[in-house]
Amino acid sequence: MADYEIQLSNRSGQTTQYDIIASPPMGAVVGSTPFSVVLLESPKVANNGVATFQMKGTLWGVCGTSPGVPLADGGNVRATEAKAFDKMQGETLIIDMQGDQPAFENNVGAGSGVGNQIQTTTFPFDPNFNAFCGVGRQTPDSLITPTAIWLMRPSMMYQVVQQPIFYLFPGNIVPGTIVDFSTATAVSAKIDFTNSSTNICQVIHNADGTFTVTIMEDVRGGESTS
Repeated sequence: MADYEIQLSNRSGQTTQYDIIASPPMGAVVGSTPFSVVLLESPKVANNGVATFQMKGTLWGVCGTSPGVPLADGGNVRATEAKAFDKMQGETLIIDMQGDQPAFENNVGAGSGVGNQIQTTTFPFDPNFNAFCGVGRQTPDSLITPTAIWLMRPSMMYQVVQQPIFYLFPGNIVPGTIVDFSTATAVSAKIDFTNSSTNICQVIHNADGTFTVTIMEDVRGGESTS
């Protein structure tokens, strides 16, 4: 799967920092709404300055814990384990608890329905661990950063239909921080690579606060604007 690149030009009239979050994976899980997590943060970008965001195309399953700290907006999470989805669909990553930590099993199960799944085994549920599972992406520093997580419960199946959709917005939020998706994307650039033949996008932050998004359909000359 190809990597993604977002090229930002700041023409807002002021120095600004930016964050990127990914669209949550499609697929309902009864009683569990995924938390969105910041994937990337830029340094301060001066007016008329530029910044480039890059992330790997492969989607990863992630898991970890937040001992004594409930999963909520403003909290910061870190994946203690990650396992790549090798296919766009048809795979089930299996997680069990080993002591007080979740861990991926070596075997990969067959998938069912659309996309992939993350399946948890039967284990004693301790709410104090705040164990979580979800998906993440690899950034240029080689870290696997969660992008969407669920509170992990025993014997659950979490549907993962990945969407190559990202949102860029003004902010200075540390990667790994849980944010409210609706609030974060209220004023943002939506970058949708779903039907694109390339994975390069140019974004302009305009002086009126809006964003102009251009997907580079053909790096040899053609382009389309959304």
